[in-house]
Amino acid sequence: MIVRVNEIWSGETAERAADGPREYTRIFRVVTDDPSHRMHEILWDHRIPQIFADKYPDDPEAICVKTTASRVDATRLVWIVNADYTTWHPGDENPLARPAKIVFKSQQYTKPVLTDIEDRPIVNVLGDAIPGVEIDDTRWVIEITKNVSPRLPRWILTYNNAINDGPVRIAGLEFPKYTLKLQELQIPFDIKRGGPDGDIEYIEISFSLHYRRETWLVDVANQGFHHHRVVLRRPQSNWTGNQTATAGTLLSVNKEPILLGDPPSKTSEPQWLDENGFLIESLEDTEPVILEPPLEPKPLDNVDEKGNPVVREKKPHFIRYHVYREKDFSVLPLS
Repeated sequence: MIVRVNEIWSGETAERAADGPREYTRIFRVVTDDPSHRMHEILWDHRIPQIFADKYPDDPEAICVKTTASRVDATRLVWIVNADYTTWHPGDENPLARPAKIVFKSQQYTKPVLTDIEDRPIVNVLGDAIPGVEIDDTRWVIEITKNVSPRLPRWILTYNNAINDGPVRIAGLEFPKYTLKLQELQIPFDIKRGGPDGDIEYIEISFSLHYRRETWLVDVANQGFHHHRVVLRRPQSNWTGNQTATAGTLLSVNKEPILLGDPPSKTSEPQWLDENGFLIESLEDTEPVILEPPLEPKPLDNVDEKGNPVVREKKPHFIRYHVYREKDFSVLPLS
């Protein structure tokens, strides 16, 4: 088993001639736990640059054209791998060196809205919010098609429906993290041959990256049918309802059904809650408040001197959840 692969900066080389290609060499140290490993197993590890598939990190015009593995003297568990890059390559003669085909297209969908185009709340004549309003919108879908080696990369097993964990640049555009989701991965295992001698095997894979400017994190409305109710327990026998919460007052918090109307009755619609589980009786602003798990409500720290709940932001509160696998999209064949 290959247990570790590290790039060695000592010995790294670069060469540039007046009329010739730019050439580079990267060096990797590979540690295994089995002396029976063979050279091809070392060179095929996904952490080692692959011929005609990987580009030099600081010069995307240079592609990997040769890898060499040699066992370190006095040990059978350590290997040194040299990866050679050059900006000269046969272009279309080598099917693996052909650039990816990139197509941008728009896709229609519907989304809920709380405000109109002028950012005014969507309400009825009495000022009550109108739920369930949806409009048409579009999002960009980036279709990628690329020739790859029949020895499939490992990312295909875990990247379907994954989102990018960092910024991604495609065709000169930068997409922030969490805004791209990989879908429609297709791998028709029809092995083709190409190259000057017809001895380079390849297959054509395709996938789509769906762009969502709001990110693919899921914002769930912090609404419910129960709320936190703070209870003051009288500290002495002459307790009155208007007494303030002194040092001797005992406060407790109960989870109770939300009662609305006159006479009060259980609500049939979920109601907005703040970060402490207090009922927001009416929204004063439509700008959302985003809460991140883990949620840590502190109702007893947010009461006035009489024990009444203090709702600091009377805005719609949403809880943001990470529901998709987050992956490094730099390993994808995007160019």
